[in-house]
Amino acid sequence: MARRINDDYHIKVYLLYLYEKLASPLSQQTAAEIILWDGTVNYFVFMDCFESLRESGLLRVSSTGEHEEPLYEISPAGRELLRSVENSLLDETKKKVLHSAARLLAYRRDGSRARAEVRPEKDGYVLDCSIEDDSYPLLHLSVYLDRAEEAEKFRALFDERSDIVYRGVLALLSGEMKFLM
Repeated sequence: MARRINDDYHIKVYLLYLYEKLASPLSQQTAAEIILWDGTVNYFVFMDCFESLRESGLLRVSSTGEHEEPLYEISPAGRELLRSVENSLLDETKKKVLHSAARLLAYRRDGSRARAEVRPEKDGYVLDCSIEDDSYPLLHLSVYLDRAEEAEKFRALFDERSDIVYRGVLALLSGEMKFLM
């Protein structure tokens, strides 16, 4: 998404578009990660829009995922509404939404595993981070840090949010730095 999207109408239409095109149920959290990928939508506005679509029946619960979280899909009424308003969406933004979804879902589907460890090195510490799937390493990153507390903090953050680190590195390398801003 090239520019900041602040109006509820367009965010709701993008959400309906996302659910329609993916054609598979998504949790609210996964939809948020996809839509918020590049920082053009505010998290709190997203949550309001999602709840509005859910309450109006345009998104409905289809099943439950791991940890019993509800998985949502677009309803027939949502599909009908989307057909009438889809032309208001920018083609560039539609492509970016689907691209973000494909990358995030591929990361999760491939069974990627993240690992981080801190090791002493000369006058400081090295944080080694990696993300791997069954076939090959997706990312390996080493960072030198002066203090053990800082290294442990970064290790914990990587363990918790490795997918965001991965997306950030890909955004930097691909020149799509809007993700970071």
